[in-house]
Amino acid sequence: MGRVKISYYIVKRGRGFWNPSAAMKRAGFAAVPCGLDGPEAWAVAETWNKRWAACRRGVVAPRWPEGALGEAFDRFRSTETWKRKATKTRQEWEAMSRLYIMPIFGDHRPPAASLTACAMPKSATTAWPASNRMFSGLMSRWTTP
Repeated sequence: MGRVKISYYIVKRGRGFWNPSAAMKRAGFAAVPCGLDGPEAWAVAETWNKRWAACRRGVVAPRWPEGALGEAFDRFRSTETWKRKATKTRQEWEAMSRLYIMPIFGDHRPPAASLTACAMPKSATTAWPASNRMFSGLMSRWTTP
Protein backbone atom coordinates (compact mmCIF):
# COMPACT_ATOMS: atom_id res chain seq x y z
CA MET A 1 0.00 0.00 0.00
CA GLY A 2 1.30 3.47 -0.78
CA ARG A 3 2.39 5.80 1.97
CA VAL A 4 0.00 8.56 2.92
CA LYS A 5 0.63 11.51 5.23
CA ILE A 6 -2.29 11.97 7.64
CA SER A 7 -1.79 13.73 10.95
CA TYR A 8 -1.91 11.42 13.98
CA TYR A 9 -2.31 8.32 11.78
CA ILE A 10 -0.03 5.36 12.43
CA VAL A 11 0.14 1.81 11.13
CA LYS A 12 0.87 -1.18 13.35
CA ARG A 13 0.96 -4.68 11.86
CA GLY A 14 -1.04 -3.63 8.82
CA ARG A 15 -3.80 -1.89 10.80
CA GLY A 16 -4.30 1.86 10.94
CA PHE A 17 -4.86 3.82 14.13
CA TRP A 18 -5.64 7.45 14.83
CA ASN A 19 -3.23 8.13 17.69
CA PRO A 20 -3.91 11.39 19.59
CA SER A 21 -1.22 13.46 21.29
CA ALA A 22 -1.08 14.03 25.06
CA ALA A 23 -2.92 17.35 24.70
CA MET A 24 -5.65 15.64 22.70
CA LYS A 25 -6.01 12.94 25.34
CA ARG A 26 -6.40 15.62 28.02
CA ALA A 27 -9.24 17.05 25.92
CA GLY A 28 -11.00 13.67 26.01
CA PHE A 29 -9.84 12.03 22.79
CA ALA A 30 -8.55 8.46 22.76
CA ALA A 31 -6.82 6.20 20.25
CA VAL A 32 -9.17 4.97 17.53
CA PRO A 33 -8.66 1.74 15.57
CA CYS A 34 -9.34 2.62 11.91
CA GLY A 35 -9.20 -0.85 10.37
CA LEU A 36 -6.87 -2.33 7.78
CA ASP A 37 -4.46 0.22 6.34
CA GLY A 38 -6.07 1.65 3.22
CA PRO A 39 -8.49 4.28 1.95
CA GLU A 40 -11.25 3.34 4.42
CA ALA A 41 -8.89 3.62 7.39
CA TRP A 42 -7.54 6.90 6.06
CA ALA A 43 -11.09 8.27 5.85
CA VAL A 44 -11.73 7.32 9.49
CA ALA A 45 -8.51 9.07 10.54
CA GLU A 46 -9.47 12.19 8.56
CA THR A 47 -12.85 12.21 10.30
CA TRP A 48 -11.12 12.20 13.69
CA ASN A 49 -8.74 14.94 12.54
CA LYS A 50 -11.80 17.05 11.67
CA ARG A 51 -13.29 16.36 15.11
CA TRP A 52 -10.04 17.48 16.73
CA ALA A 53 -9.96 20.63 14.58
CA ALA A 54 -13.54 21.42 15.62
CA CYS A 55 -12.61 20.89 19.27
CA ARG A 56 -9.67 23.28 18.95
CA ARG A 57 -11.94 25.90 17.37
CA GLY A 58 -14.28 25.56 20.34
CA VAL A 59 -17.05 23.77 18.49
CA VAL A 60 -18.22 20.97 20.74
CA ALA A 61 -18.78 17.90 18.62
CA PRO A 62 -20.46 14.94 20.33
CA ARG A 63 -18.24 11.92 20.65
CA TRP A 64 -21.10 9.48 20.09
CA PRO A 65 -24.39 9.70 18.18
CA GLU A 66 -27.39 10.55 20.35
CA GLY A 67 -28.96 7.43 21.85
CA ALA A 68 -25.89 5.28 21.20
CA LEU A 69 -24.36 2.93 23.74
CA GLY A 70 -21.24 5.10 24.01
CA GLU A 71 -23.31 8.18 24.82
CA ALA A 72 -25.23 6.23 27.47
CA PHE A 73 -22.01 5.04 29.10
CA ASP A 74 -20.65 8.60 29.14
CA ARG A 75 -23.85 9.76 30.87
CA PHE A 76 -23.70 6.82 33.29
CA ARG A 77 -20.18 7.83 34.35
CA SER A 78 -21.55 11.18 35.57
CA THR A 79 -24.15 9.60 37.91
CA GLU A 80 -23.97 8.97 41.63
CA THR A 81 -24.28 5.23 40.98
CA TRP A 82 -20.99 5.33 39.08
CA LYS A 83 -19.30 7.33 41.85
CA ARG A 84 -20.39 4.75 44.45
CA LYS A 85 -18.81 1.86 42.55
CA ALA A 86 -15.52 0.55 43.90
CA THR A 87 -12.41 2.06 42.34
CA LYS A 88 -11.28 -1.26 40.87
CA THR A 89 -14.73 -1.82 39.34
CA ARG A 90 -14.66 1.62 37.71
CA GLN A 91 -11.14 0.98 36.42
CA GLU A 92 -12.17 -2.41 34.99
CA TRP A 93 -15.26 -0.97 33.33
CA GLU A 94 -13.26 1.93 31.86
CA ALA A 95 -10.62 -0.43 30.48
CA MET A 96 -13.13 -2.89 29.02
CA SER A 97 -15.14 -0.02 27.57
CA ARG A 98 -12.13 1.61 25.93
CA LEU A 99 -10.51 -1.58 24.66
CA TYR A 100 -13.32 -3.94 23.72
CA ILE A 101 -16.85 -2.55 23.94
CA MET A 102 -16.83 0.99 22.51
CA PRO A 103 -14.74 0.37 19.39
CA ILE A 104 -17.32 -2.24 18.36
CA PHE A 105 -20.64 -1.16 19.88
CA GLY A 106 -20.08 2.51 20.88
CA ASP A 107 -21.99 4.10 18.02
CA HIS A 108 -24.82 1.49 17.97
CA ARG A 109 -28.21 1.88 19.60
CA PRO A 110 -28.91 -0.95 22.10
CA PRO A 111 -31.19 -3.07 19.86
CA ALA A 112 -28.39 -3.17 17.26
CA ALA A 113 -25.65 -3.79 19.83
CA SER A 114 -25.69 -7.54 20.11
CA LEU A 115 -23.04 -10.17 19.62
CA THR A 116 -24.84 -11.54 16.60
CA ALA A 117 -25.08 -8.11 14.94
CA CYS A 118 -21.35 -7.37 15.22
CA ALA A 119 -18.52 -9.84 14.75
CA MET A 120 -16.14 -9.83 17.71
CA PRO A 121 -12.49 -9.51 16.77
CA LYS A 122 -10.26 -12.35 17.90
CA SER A 123 -8.33 -10.03 20.25
CA ALA A 124 -11.55 -9.20 22.14
CA THR A 125 -12.08 -12.79 23.24
CA THR A 126 -9.13 -12.72 25.65
CA ALA A 127 -10.88 -10.32 28.03
CA TRP A 128 -14.44 -11.15 27.07
CA PRO A 129 -15.61 -12.29 30.56
CA ALA A 130 -14.76 -8.90 32.07
CA SER A 131 -16.06 -6.89 29.12
CA ASN A 132 -19.22 -9.02 29.06
CA ARG A 133 -19.90 -8.14 32.71
CA MET A 134 -19.56 -4.45 31.91
CA PHE A 135 -21.67 -4.71 28.74
CA SER A 136 -24.41 -6.70 30.51
CA GLY A 137 -24.44 -4.28 33.44
CA LEU A 138 -24.79 -1.28 31.16
CA MET A 139 -27.46 -2.90 29.00
CA SER A 140 -29.50 -3.85 32.08
CA ARG A 141 -29.62 -0.17 33.11
CA TRP A 142 -30.51 1.12 29.65
CA THR A 143 -33.67 3.20 29.36
CA THR A 144 -34.87 4.03 25.90
CA PRO A 145 -36.08 7.58 25.29
